[in-house]
Amino acid sequence: NFGEHKIYDGWRSNDRTIGAMFYHNAELWNGNTSTVGFDFKKYGGDALDSFPQIPVIDYSEYFMTEWAPYAHIQQMLWNRFVASAGVRFEQHNLYGSELLPKVGLVMHATSFTAIRVSAAKGFRSPSIRELYIFPPRNEELEPERMWNYEIGVTQSIGLNAEIEAVVFQAIGDNLIRMQFPGGKPQFFNSGEFEHTGYELMARWRPSHRLNMSATWSDTNLGDETLGAPEQKMTFYAGYNFGLFNLMGTVLQATNLYGADKRQDKLANYTILNIAASVAPWKSLSLRLSLKNAFDQNYKTISGYPMPGRTFMSELSFTY
Repeated sequence: NFGEHKIYDGWRSNDRTIGAMFYHNAELWNGNTSTVGFDFKKYGGDALDSFPQIPVIDYSEYFMTEWAPYAHIQQMLWNRFVASAGVRFEQHNLYGSELLPKVGLVMHATSFTAIRVSAAKGFRSPSIRELYIFPPRNEELEPERMWNYEIGVTQSIGLNAEIEAVVFQAIGDNLIRMQFPGGKPQFFNSGEFEHTGYELMARWRPSHRLNMSATWSDTNLGDETLGAPEQKMTFYAGYNFGLFNLMGTVLQATNLYGADKRQDKLANYTILNIAASVAPWKSLSLRLSLKNAFDQNYKTISGYPMPGRTFMSELSFTY
Protein backbone atom coordinates (compact mmCIF):
# COMPACT_ATOMS: atom_id res chain seq x y z
CA ASN A 1 0.00 0.00 0.00
CA PHE A 2 1.03 3.60 -0.47
CA GLY A 3 -0.29 7.05 0.35
CA GLU A 4 0.29 10.74 -0.21
CA HIS A 5 -0.67 13.10 2.60
CA LYS A 6 -1.21 16.86 2.65
CA ILE A 7 -2.39 18.10 6.07
CA TYR A 8 -3.65 21.63 6.78
CA ASP A 9 -0.77 22.40 9.18
CA GLY A 10 1.88 21.96 6.49
CA TRP A 11 2.67 18.26 6.90
CA ARG A 12 3.54 16.49 3.63
CA SER A 13 4.49 12.83 3.27
CA ASN A 14 4.69 9.93 0.83
CA ASP A 15 4.46 6.52 2.51
CA ARG A 16 4.97 3.04 1.08
CA THR A 17 4.71 -0.44 2.54
CA ILE A 18 5.32 -3.78 0.85
CA GLY A 19 5.05 -7.09 2.61
CA ALA A 20 4.41 -10.80 2.36
CA MET A 21 3.24 -13.42 4.83
CA PHE A 22 3.37 -17.18 4.45
CA TYR A 23 2.48 -19.95 6.89
CA HIS A 24 1.63 -23.62 6.72
CA ASN A 25 -0.09 -25.80 9.33
CA ALA A 26 0.36 -29.56 9.48
CA GLU A 27 -0.72 -32.41 11.73
CA LEU A 28 2.45 -34.48 11.89
CA TRP A 29 0.98 -37.08 14.26
CA ASN A 30 -2.06 -37.57 16.47
CA GLY A 31 -2.81 -34.57 18.69
CA ASN A 32 -0.18 -32.40 17.02
CA THR A 33 -0.41 -29.09 15.20
CA SER A 34 2.81 -27.71 13.74
CA THR A 35 3.25 -24.37 11.99
CA VAL A 36 6.08 -22.89 9.96
CA GLY A 37 5.95 -19.41 8.50
CA PHE A 38 7.79 -16.43 7.10
CA ASP A 39 7.03 -12.69 7.34
CA PHE A 40 8.59 -9.88 5.29
CA LYS A 41 7.94 -6.14 5.45
CA LYS A 42 9.61 -3.04 4.03
CA TYR A 43 8.10 0.33 4.92
CA GLY A 44 8.97 4.01 4.95
CA GLY A 45 8.88 7.11 2.78
CA ASP A 46 9.77 10.78 2.78
CA ALA A 47 8.25 13.72 4.65
CA LEU A 48 8.59 17.44 5.34
CA ASP A 49 7.02 19.96 7.70
CA SER A 50 6.13 23.34 6.18
CA PHE A 51 4.15 25.02 8.92
CA PRO A 52 3.91 28.72 7.92
CA GLN A 53 5.47 30.11 11.12
CA ILE A 54 8.63 27.95 11.04
CA PRO A 55 11.30 27.11 8.44
CA VAL A 56 10.63 24.06 6.29
CA ILE A 57 11.92 20.85 7.91
CA ASP A 58 12.84 18.12 5.41
CA TYR A 59 12.94 14.76 7.19
CA SER A 60 14.49 13.05 4.15
CA GLU A 61 13.65 9.50 3.04
CA TYR A 62 13.90 6.48 5.31
CA PHE A 63 13.00 2.83 4.90
CA MET A 64 13.11 -0.12 7.26
CA THR A 65 13.22 -3.79 6.33
CA GLU A 66 12.13 -6.58 8.67
CA TRP A 67 11.84 -10.30 7.99
CA ALA A 68 11.41 -13.35 10.18
CA PRO A 69 11.07 -17.10 9.80
CA TYR A 70 9.23 -18.83 12.64
CA ALA A 71 8.02 -22.23 13.82
CA HIS A 72 5.46 -23.30 16.39
CA ILE A 73 4.38 -26.71 17.69
CA GLN A 74 1.38 -27.64 19.83
CA GLN A 75 0.77 -31.09 21.29
CA MET A 76 -2.15 -32.64 23.16
CA LEU A 77 -0.97 -35.02 25.92
CA TRP A 78 -3.16 -37.60 27.64
CA ASN A 79 -6.29 -35.61 26.71
CA ARG A 80 -5.55 -33.26 29.61
CA PHE A 81 -2.48 -31.18 28.78
CA VAL A 82 -1.76 -28.90 25.81
CA ALA A 83 1.95 -28.13 25.49
CA SER A 84 3.26 -25.55 23.04
CA ALA A 85 6.61 -24.10 22.05
CA GLY A 86 7.78 -21.76 19.32
CA VAL A 87 10.62 -19.63 18.11
CA ARG A 88 10.85 -16.60 15.83
CA PHE A 89 14.10 -15.37 14.29
CA GLU A 90 13.63 -11.62 13.78
CA GLN A 91 15.88 -9.77 11.32
CA HIS A 92 16.07 -5.97 11.15
CA ASN A 93 18.21 -3.92 8.79
CA LEU A 94 19.28 -1.54 11.61
CA TYR A 95 19.39 -3.79 14.67
CA GLY A 96 20.45 -7.16 13.32
CA SER A 97 18.94 -10.43 14.53
CA GLU A 98 16.91 -11.34 17.60
CA LEU A 99 15.86 -14.83 18.72
CA LEU A 100 12.36 -14.85 20.25
CA PRO A 101 11.34 -18.11 21.99
CA LYS A 102 8.09 -18.91 23.80
CA VAL A 103 6.72 -21.90 25.72
CA GLY A 104 3.34 -22.65 27.27
CA LEU A 105 1.35 -25.34 29.03
CA VAL A 106 -2.41 -25.62 29.57
CA MET A 107 -3.76 -28.19 32.03
CA HIS A 108 -7.45 -29.12 32.04
CA ALA A 109 -7.72 -30.03 35.71
CA THR A 110 -11.45 -30.76 35.32
CA SER A 111 -13.98 -30.32 32.56
CA PHE A 112 -14.68 -26.86 34.02
CA THR A 113 -11.21 -25.75 35.16
CA ALA A 114 -8.14 -24.88 33.08
CA ILE A 115 -4.75 -23.71 34.36
CA ARG A 116 -2.15 -22.19 32.05
CA VAL A 117 1.44 -21.02 32.34
CA SER A 118 3.56 -19.31 29.68
CA ALA A 119 6.84 -17.54 29.11
CA ALA A 120 7.69 -15.52 25.99
CA LYS A 121 10.29 -13.04 24.85
CA GLY A 122 9.16 -9.82 23.17
CA PHE A 123 11.03 -7.40 20.92
CA ARG A 124 10.10 -4.06 19.35
CA SER A 125 12.39 -1.94 17.21
CA PRO A 126 11.99 1.87 17.26
CA SER A 127 9.64 3.20 14.60
CA ILE A 128 10.68 5.64 11.87
CA ARG A 129 8.76 8.36 13.72
CA GLU A 130 10.64 7.70 16.97
CA LEU A 131 14.01 7.70 15.22
CA TYR A 132 13.73 10.43 12.60
CA ILE A 133 10.42 12.39 12.60
CA PHE A 134 9.23 15.35 14.73
CA PRO A 135 11.17 17.03 17.58
CA PRO A 136 11.10 14.07 20.06
CA ARG A 137 13.10 11.97 17.56
CA ASN A 138 16.27 10.24 18.72
CA GLU A 139 18.43 8.31 16.26
CA GLU A 140 20.30 6.61 19.12
CA LEU A 141 17.29 4.66 20.41
CA GLU A 142 17.73 0.94 21.08
CA PRO A 143 15.03 -1.75 20.62
CA GLU A 144 12.72 -2.73 23.45
CA ARG A 145 13.28 -6.23 24.84
CA MET A 146 11.14 -8.03 27.38
CA TRP A 147 10.41 -11.43 28.93
CA ASN A 148 6.77 -11.93 29.91
CA TYR A 149 5.66 -14.61 32.40
CA GLU A 150 2.01 -15.45 33.02
CA ILE A 151 -0.08 -17.83 35.14
CA GLY A 152 -3.83 -17.99 34.59
CA VAL A 153 -6.85 -19.96 35.80
CA THR A 154 -10.19 -20.19 33.98
CA GLN A 155 -13.23 -21.58 35.77
CA SER A 156 -16.54 -22.28 34.08
CA ILE A 157 -19.67 -22.06 36.22
CA GLY A 158 -22.39 -24.07 34.60
CA LEU A 159 -22.91 -23.42 30.91
CA ASN A 160 -23.41 -19.66 30.99
CA ALA A 161 -20.74 -18.16 33.26
CA GLU A 162 -16.97 -18.05 33.42
CA ILE A 163 -14.39 -16.38 35.65
CA GLU A 164 -10.69 -15.95 34.97
CA ALA A 165 -7.69 -14.78 36.99
CA VAL A 166 -4.24 -13.94 35.59
CA VAL A 167 -0.99 -13.01 37.33
CA PHE A 168 1.83 -11.66 35.18
CA GLN A 169 5.36 -10.30 35.34
CA ALA A 170 7.29 -8.45 32.63
CA ILE A 171 11.06 -7.98 32.89
CA GLY A 172 13.09 -6.18 30.26
CA ASP A 173 14.99 -3.10 29.24
CA ASN A 174 14.96 -0.10 26.92
CA LEU A 175 11.29 0.80 26.86
CA ILE A 176 10.94 3.85 24.62
CA ARG A 177 9.72 6.73 26.77
CA MET A 178 9.54 10.53 26.52
CA GLN A 179 11.38 13.06 28.67
CA PHE A 180 11.64 16.88 28.53
CA PRO A 181 15.26 18.04 28.86
CA GLY A 182 15.27 21.84 28.84
CA GLY A 183 11.49 21.78 28.41
CA LYS A 184 11.72 20.10 24.97
CA PRO A 185 10.35 16.57 24.36
CA GLN A 186 12.73 13.76 23.41
CA PHE A 187 12.44 9.98 23.20
CA PHE A 188 14.85 7.94 25.31
CA ASN A 189 15.35 4.35 26.50
CA SER A 190 14.24 3.56 30.04
CA GLY A 191 16.92 1.06 31.02
CA GLU A 192 15.92 -2.04 32.97
CA PHE A 193 12.34 -2.39 34.22
CA GLU A 194 10.03 -4.82 35.99
CA HIS A 195 6.23 -4.69 35.83
CA THR A 196 3.90 -6.96 37.79
CA GLY A 197 0.17 -7.22 38.19
CA TYR A 198 -2.99 -9.26 38.02
CA GLU A 199 -6.28 -9.22 36.13
CA LEU A 200 -9.71 -10.59 37.02
CA MET A 201 -12.40 -11.24 34.42
CA ALA A 202 -15.98 -12.51 34.60
CA ARG A 203 -18.45 -13.30 31.82
CA TRP A 204 -22.11 -14.18 32.31
CA ARG A 205 -24.85 -14.93 29.79
CA PRO A 206 -28.01 -15.47 31.85
CA SER A 207 -30.13 -15.76 28.70
CA HIS A 208 -29.62 -15.86 24.95
CA ARG A 209 -30.53 -12.15 24.85
CA LEU A 210 -28.49 -10.75 27.77
CA ASN A 211 -24.69 -10.75 27.87
CA MET A 212 -22.56 -9.21 30.63
CA SER A 213 -18.83 -9.04 31.42
CA ALA A 214 -16.51 -7.28 33.85
CA THR A 215 -12.75 -6.89 34.19
CA TRP A 216 -10.44 -5.50 36.86
CA SER A 217 -6.69 -5.02 36.54
CA ASP A 218 -4.07 -3.81 39.00
CA THR A 219 -0.55 -3.19 37.72
CA ASN A 220 2.69 -2.07 39.33
CA LEU A 221 4.44 -0.23 36.51
CA GLY A 222 7.58 0.77 38.40
CA ASP A 223 8.92 4.06 37.01
CA GLU A 224 7.15 3.71 33.62
CA THR A 225 3.86 5.28 34.67
CA LEU A 226 3.24 7.62 31.71
CA GLY A 227 -0.19 7.12 30.15
CA ALA A 228 -1.20 3.81 31.80
CA PRO A 229 -3.57 3.65 34.80
CA GLU A 230 -2.44 1.42 37.65
CA GLN A 231 -6.03 0.27 38.27
CA LYS A 232 -8.68 -0.15 35.61
CA MET A 233 -12.22 -1.49 35.76
CA THR A 234 -14.68 -2.10 32.92
CA PHE A 235 -18.24 -3.37 32.96
CA TYR A 236 -20.20 -4.26 29.82
CA ALA A 237 -23.83 -5.25 29.33
CA GLY A 238 -25.68 -5.89 26.12
CA TYR A 239 -29.27 -6.91 25.39
CA ASN A 240 -30.60 -8.27 22.12
CA PHE A 241 -34.23 -7.34 21.45
CA GLY A 242 -34.21 -9.06 18.05
CA LEU A 243 -33.80 -6.42 15.38
CA PHE A 244 -32.70 -3.95 18.06
CA ASN A 245 -29.56 -4.16 20.27
CA LEU A 246 -28.66 -2.01 23.28
CA MET A 247 -25.14 -1.92 24.79
CA GLY A 248 -23.49 -0.03 27.62
CA THR A 249 -19.92 0.14 28.95
CA VAL A 250 -18.63 1.70 32.16
CA LEU A 251 -14.89 2.42 32.33
CA GLN A 252 -13.07 3.54 35.48
CA ALA A 253 -9.35 4.40 35.69
CA THR A 254 -7.40 5.35 38.81
CA ASN A 255 -3.81 6.35 39.56
CA LEU A 256 -3.01 7.70 36.10
CA TYR A 257 0.05 9.89 35.54
CA GLY A 258 1.08 12.32 32.82
CA ALA A 259 4.76 11.46 33.26
CA ASP A 260 7.02 8.64 34.38
CA LYS A 261 8.10 8.10 38.00
CA ARG A 262 4.57 8.97 39.24
CA GLN A 263 4.93 12.62 38.28
CA ASP A 264 2.08 14.87 37.08
CA LYS A 265 -0.79 12.87 38.56
CA LEU A 266 -4.01 13.07 36.52
CA ALA A 267 -7.51 12.92 37.96
CA ASN A 268 -9.27 9.57 38.27
CA TYR A 269 -12.24 9.21 35.95
CA THR A 270 -15.34 7.12 35.29
CA ILE A 271 -17.12 7.30 31.94
CA LEU A 272 -20.21 5.70 30.45
CA ASN A 273 -20.59 4.81 26.77
CA ILE A 274 -23.94 3.73 25.32
CA ALA A 275 -24.72 2.34 21.89
CA ALA A 276 -27.84 1.11 20.12
CA SER A 277 -28.10 -0.61 16.77
CA VAL A 278 -30.94 -1.71 14.55
CA ALA A 279 -30.80 -3.94 11.47
CA PRO A 280 -34.15 -3.92 9.64
CA TRP A 281 -32.55 -6.00 6.88
CA LYS A 282 -29.44 -8.19 6.82
CA SER A 283 -27.76 -5.79 4.42
CA LEU A 284 -28.61 -2.56 6.28
CA SER A 285 -27.76 -1.50 9.84
CA LEU A 286 -27.87 1.75 11.80
CA ARG A 287 -25.76 2.32 14.92
CA LEU A 288 -26.16 5.26 17.32
CA SER A 289 -23.48 5.89 19.97
CA LEU A 290 -23.26 8.23 22.93
CA LYS A 291 -19.72 8.42 24.31
CA ASN A 292 -18.91 9.96 27.70
CA ALA A 293 -22.62 10.17 28.43
CA PHE A 294 -22.14 12.09 31.72
CA ASP A 295 -19.87 14.65 30.01
CA GLN A 296 -16.93 13.96 32.34
CA ASN A 297 -13.90 16.28 32.22
CA TYR A 298 -10.83 14.04 32.13
CA LYS A 299 -7.43 13.48 30.54
CA THR A 300 -5.41 10.41 29.58
CA ILE A 301 -2.45 12.52 28.38
CA SER A 302 -1.29 15.60 30.27
CA GLY A 303 -2.37 18.82 28.56
CA TYR A 304 -4.87 17.15 26.19
CA PRO A 305 -8.46 17.07 27.52
CA MET A 306 -10.57 14.21 26.18
CA PRO A 307 -13.80 14.99 24.29
CA GLY A 308 -16.92 15.65 26.30
CA ARG A 309 -20.28 14.11 25.53
CA THR A 310 -20.11 12.92 21.92
CA PHE A 311 -22.93 11.60 19.72
CA MET A 312 -22.15 9.50 16.65
CA SER A 313 -24.23 7.74 14.03
CA GLU A 314 -23.16 5.10 11.55
CA LEU A 315 -25.11 3.67 8.63
CA SER A 316 -23.77 0.49 7.01
CA PHE A 317 -24.89 -1.22 3.84
CA THR A 318 -23.47 -4.56 2.70
CA TYR A 319 -24.10 -5.92 -0.74
